[in-house]
Order: sequence, then structure tokens, then C-alpha cells
Amino acid sequence: MNQFRNLLLVSGILLIGVANAQSYQLKAGAGATLNGNMFRVADTGSFTIEVWMNTGAAATDISSFNVALAFGKAVGSGATGTPDPFNKLQFQNATYHGVGLDAFDTQLGTAFEVRAAASIVGANSNYGSNPYPIIVNLQRGARTQQNIANGSYKIASYTFNHSLAAGGDTAIGALFAADQGGNSTLAPQNGSSGYTHSRFGSMKYSVQTAPEPGTMFALVAGLSAIAARRRNKK
Repeated sequence: MNQFRNLLLVSGILLIGVANAQSYQLKAGAGATLNGNMFRVADTGSFTIEVWMNTGAAATDISSFNVALAFGKAVGSGATGTPDPFNKLQFQNATYHGVGLDAFDTQLGTAFEVRAAASIVGANSNYGSNPYPIIVNLQRGARTQQNIANGSYKIASYTFNHSLAAGGDTAIGALFAADQGGNSTLAPQNGSSGYTHSRFGSMKYSVQTAPEPGTMFALVAGLSAIAARRRNKK
């Protein structure tokens, strides 16, 4: 019993640590639903995701922040990289929100730019190996350093089209706020997310079209059978 109680305590501490960590988080917008790290989308049409910034457990002094949202593989790397023609997600447009971050004037930063990620990454990066991803980069600055209360802030909404096949086709780990790894006293480099003197990203998210009706029926039938078996055991 004590071991179980200790396990719950450790789990609670870990959850608090995750909730308080500096990070970016993706949420579902129009045309998408989110289950864990899987965005479910229709077979055709566009879908929108939102990027939220979590500042961590304490108020933070910020003079600028950067979001590098990865959405596909690049041919090449750095500023000369181009989107791989086989990418299944196609960026359409984006809107800056900056909810609660009114001091970060859109004229003081870089507008949304599609480009390849930097060719050099740190040890704690959430990139994989080459080819590095194509990203939509956004940078915003304030005229004077701002003390931002701890919490979550909606930064922007991004709209994509996709070329996923109907019936459950999936782009694995296709969407994430890119992190080059480690902290730096320099401004965020091309391809790195974070805010002043700090770099962080998000977990990786997949995108999937709705499963075929037959697959859904089999899933529901299987869950019903498991529930019936449990009832019979009682």
C-alpha cells in the first residue's frame, strides 16, 4: 500500500513538473480534433492548429520570442533548403494572436516565413537527423523587456491542407515546435523555438484522416467484447 502511495506521489510530482516546464503546445483549431498527440482531420479540406506558449512555474522576463513550427521534411538544410515534394502537409496561412502578449508588436519581429531549419542542432534537440524539417518561422519582440506572468499564452493559428489518403492515412510526428537543443545567450537561430535566452519546443504530433467505417466498426466491436468479458468475470 505504501509503495502504491509513493508511486502516486512520484507520478503527481512528475505531472506537476511537466505542467510547469517551459514548452510550446499544439491544440486543435477548425477542421481538426486532438487525441493525445494525434490530430484527426477530414479526408479533404484544410485544418487549423493553434500554438500555445507555456512559460513555466514563474514569471519570466521576455524581450522576444520565436516559434519555428515544423511541418515537413526539407531537401537540403539551412536557408537554402526547399520543401520535399512528397510532404503530406502543405502550409496555407497563419494568424498571430499573442493573447496576453500585447506588448509584442508585430512590426518589431519577423512575419511568418517558410524556410528550412538550421543545419546545426544541439544535443537536446527534438529534431531527428537529416533531412531537417521545413518550418514556418515567426519572431516577435517588445519595445522594452516585459515581465510575463506564468501561464499559457495563445501565440498563433496555422492552417494547412494535406494530401493524406482517406481512411486512416497518417503523417507520423509531422508537426512540432522545433527545438535546436540547449540554452543560449544568443537570439534564437533559424529553426529554434523559445524566448529570450531559452530554447524549447513541443512534443511531436501526428496527423491522421478518419479511419474507414469498417475499421471503426471493428474497433467498437472489439471494445464492446472486452467490456462484456469483464462484466461476465464479475
